[in-house]
Amino acid sequence: MDEIKIKSLYERFQEDYAAVKVPCANKNGFRIDYVYYGSWLVWNLPEKELKRRRSLILLEGIASVLACFAVAVIPSALNRLPLVAFPAILAICALLIELFGIGHFYLAGYKTAKFTYETVNRRMRIYPVCNLIFSAAAAGGCFYYICAYGAAPDGIAVLMGHLVLAALSFMIRRQYVTIPVTTEKNDALYHIDDPL
Repeated sequence: MDEIKIKSLYERFQEDYAAVKVPCANKNGFRIDYVYYGSWLVWNLPEKELKRRRSLILLEGIASVLACFAVAVIPSALNRLPLVAFPAILAICALLIELFGIGHFYLAGYKTAKFTYETVNRRMRIYPVCNLIFSAAAAGGCFYYICAYGAAPDGIAVLMGHLVLAALSFMIRRQYVTIPVTTEKNDALYHIDDPL
């Protein structure tokens, strides 16, 4: 049976980067730079539309943080009960990684390297779904406790906060996955004078 080998970061780096000599005023007369020669991945929207979409996703990420903070500071007994607290903690963990993905996506170039695209794509596809599931589970726990023990205004607020968090994660993922991506040939190797 063939074993699946996972490539290290160094192996992945070597697949897409070439070492080149660049003239430099040091004792050797050159320094080594690495040039990306792998295919470019392009978020295939007009730049203005992509910038608008990135800004919207960033604002939704900020709104998620504010909603998470608002839910956490509500002095409700629901926040301490296990069917709400455990999924809420997992939702916060997923939200943190989701925020890294949002920041990485926001700062990535219009044309991006394969490694950057794969990292952003993984974070923007997986972690909003995790956040959605955990926030919905916390909302389900709130609903269970409200049905079992009665509703209080602070409990309703906690329930609504978790539903808002789930909805924001859904919107973030949906807006990201609808951005088409194309591959563009990279001609960097044709411009290198002295490859190693």
